Amino acid sequence: MVRYFTPSSEVDFCGHATVGLSWVMAMEYGWMEKASQIRLKTNIGIVPVEWSMQENKLNSVVMTQVAPKTKQFEVDKEEICRVVGINPMDIDDKYPIRLAYTGNWHLLIPVKNSKAIDASVPILEELKDLNLKLDVITTHLFSFNSFDERYKIYTRDFAPAIGIAEDPVTGAANGALAGYLVLENILDPKTDHEFTIAQGHAAGRPGELTIKIIAGKTNPTIKVGGKATISINGTINL
Repeated sequence: MVRYFTPSSEVDFCGHATVGLSWVMAMEYGWMEKASQIRLKTNIGIVPVEWSMQENKLNSVVMTQVAPKTKQFEVDKEEICRVVGINPMDIDDKYPIRLAYTGNWHLLIPVKNSKAIDASVPILEELKDLNLKLDVITTHLFSFNSFDERYKIYTRDFAPAIGIAEDPVTGAANGALAGYLVLENILDPKTDHEFTIAQGHAAGRPGELTIKIIAGKTNPTIKVGGKATISINGTINL
């Protein structure tokens, strides 16, 4: 059983913690010598995680998230922009503002370019209230106009409702974003997709993750992959 905690609360699922945990189990405890994947029991169900190898070395871990969902709500674009701290003119109206889910609900806001995302200065207390009102754990800004052609999408994520001002890289929110792209017919739902997302640059902690969307008859399968670095270890005495 795996449980996830932020500084202020428990959340049902956390993508980057899943990547980190699986990386440690592979590298420190030798689990990848026993099997090609593990299955984590979480509050949202079973989350399979595969070890991706390259030249006999661990290259990344790839988690299969639960089936995606999206939800419409009554959008006050001007108010959302005020609270998130972006100019309403920077909203990319080609794509809808939605709530999206692959384990947690997230507020997804399409933005015209990465510069506008980086310029965002949210009013965190008011954003916390908005997230609690919408019953989401994060607000996730995204743009197809990235700063680097290696990345299909650039994102930024704020989570004051769970005690985190800004999350550098968010596996759960980007998985929900991937589901949204297909369920809202922004990407062809009958075709598989694979691309890289960049996040964390505005926070000074740049990162990237890979997205695989596998088309399905009813729901797409969302796979999110990433790498981890073991930066500290120790013993906790209870």
